[in-house]
Amino acid sequence: GWVTKETMASFLAHDAQCVHAILFTARPKLPALVEQAAQVFAGRVVFACVLTEEDEVLEAYGVKTNLVPRFVLPLPNLPPSQAEHYKGRVELVELSAFIAHHLAFYPSRANVSVVAGPPG
Repeated sequence: GWVTKETMASFLAHDAQCVHAILFTARPKLPALVEQAAQVFAGRVVFACVLTEEDEVLEAYGVKTNLVPRFVLPLPNLPPSQAEHYKGRVELVELSAFIAHHLAFYPSRANVSVVAGPPG
């Protein structure tokens, strides 16, 4: 969903065992990439979008309006200014690798989607 300055704290508090991924964008339509990534990381990552008009949120996370779209992952117990910025191509495979790397910060959720092979 969409997050504003007023709702950012509740978004970050929602499901503290999950990685939180924020897409800063100038477009008021939820990108298909966010929907796809949300399906890939269901139960492990919580996604939100922030419009570039949310000046205070952009400033807190160090996002410049000329650098959007930009994915940012706030890290546990660190201020927004120390969030990880994804600077690669805005494509599912590359973004997924970036997010998967950060699942290590949340070991209780890191292996949720691993499918076991046949026994023996």
